[in-house]
Amino acid sequence: MASDEELSDDEDVEAWLNPLKLPTKEQLMCKSTGKQLLFLLQLYAPLDDDHPNQTTAFHRAILLFVTPKGSAVCKPGGVRALRCQLPRRNALYPYHAPGDTDLLPPAVQLVVEAEERDSPEAEAAMSKLMMAYKDKVGQEGELSEEELPEEVLQQVEEAVPLEQRHFAMFQARMALAPDQVVRYCFQPGAHPLWPRPEPQPSTADIPACPLCGEPRQFEFQVLPQLLNHLGQDDLDEDALDWGTLAVYSCSASCSTEALEAQTGSAYAEEFVWAQPSA
Repeated sequence: MASDEELSDDEDVEAWLNPLKLPTKEQLMCKSTGKQLLFLLQLYAPLDDDHPNQTTAFHRAILLFVTPKGSAVCKPGGVRALRCQLPRRNALYPYHAPGDTDLLPPAVQLVVEAEERDSPEAEAAMSKLMMAYKDKVGQEGELSEEELPEEVLQQVEEAVPLEQRHFAMFQARMALAPDQVVRYCFQPGAHPLWPRPEPQPSTADIPACPLCGEPRQFEFQVLPQLLNHLGQDDLDEDALDWGTLAVYSCSASCSTEALEAQTGSAYAEEFVWAQPSA
């Protein structure tokens, strides 16, 4: 993650897909504090071949920036997502991808440990729920909370309150792939896994794309496991913290040409819903 200093090309903290039309200064500011955002992560996320706009978004990246002030992460504008895309034939990248795999960055393995529970009763109920979930997944594939065995849900309801029960479902899903820090699924009908029942966005809370008017849809979420790898001071009361960061982007992945003509930036802002951890 970048330091709390002005971002520049020389710092090389992010790989701009289009380095000729960078985000504006306003796009990189925290709307809550007025401070410059820190680079958090970026995803190279080209569209599927059957997407209607795949030819104009052969190269596609989403960059995520976060406020330097932990208490502002879950406030509006505390986390901002910027989308950039290019057609396959462009002035910046070759038409055919390089074949040298040495050009790829090295993979990094992330190890995540499970959190402790508040009580033996909650621990027992959550463990039972996780075991039942894994058994059912092995037989039938992934299930929603409504599809879990009724007797298991009844036992959990008696042992733990709604918020802990919801978190148990979240932990059960995370336990299937404990190393993940980002969950990606840019498909119609996909939705985030929420660690808490509230606050979650309603359809009305997710604004349509301001460039083309098409609805935004869920694309990916950043999981709280990533916090373990940011090198933060555990004693810092204002360290970054979140339950999950859910990114919703234009379902059409529309062209940014109008934005480029107006502002000079080829980076369209998408919508982020930051759910706090508590």
